[in-house]
Amino acid sequence: QEVWHLAHRDGVGIFDAAEGKTKGPPCERCAIATRCPGLWQRYVDGHGWDELTPLVDPAERRGEVWRVDSGAPGSDGSMVAQLRQGWILGYRRVELAEDDSCDEAAVDAWVRRARSLGFEHVAIEADAARLCLPGRVDRLIARRVDEVIVRLPAGDETPRDPSGRPRSLRRSLRGALELRLRRQPFALRLAA
Repeated sequence: QEVWHLAHRDGVGIFDAAEGKTKGPPCERCAIATRCPGLWQRYVDGHGWDELTPLVDPAERRGEVWRVDSGAPGSDGSMVAQLRQGWILGYRRVELAEDDSCDEAAVDAWVRRARSLGFEHVAIEADAARLCLPGRVDRLIARRVDEVIVRLPAGDETPRDPSGRPRSLRRSLRGALELRLRRQPFALRLAA
């Protein structure tokens, strides 16, 4: 429990930081509940408990992956919000799923943000059609991600290149083979 010492004319008084604070339903599931004095009662009176998310101990999520999707509604801000939410929920491994509309600078920023938040394992899911574009593999390796997940079309879906033309499975795998030659860890995933 926090204790602050405040100087007064007559000597030193002690201020208890837990005074005026309360704990609610989210606190029961929070990883830091034993160390946290709670929220100010005035805040709870004005805003309630609904928007609060309890912190999760990362040990409970060991090995689990938080998936962040750039195709989700919103902009870069929603990607950052998704990363923060994963961190709060205790995930320490993240997959960044980019779509065709992502620009390189934005993806670079997402990887840097994931690293700055402290994610231990950062992977990028990339479409096989985009991997065969000139310089694409070089840019992925330059990001220093831990893994690249190559997304392949599944079922009766016809593989297409970025211009929309149909292409062969061999051409789709060209980028994955380049990753292998460059010793970049990768995995193949069939798109649902």
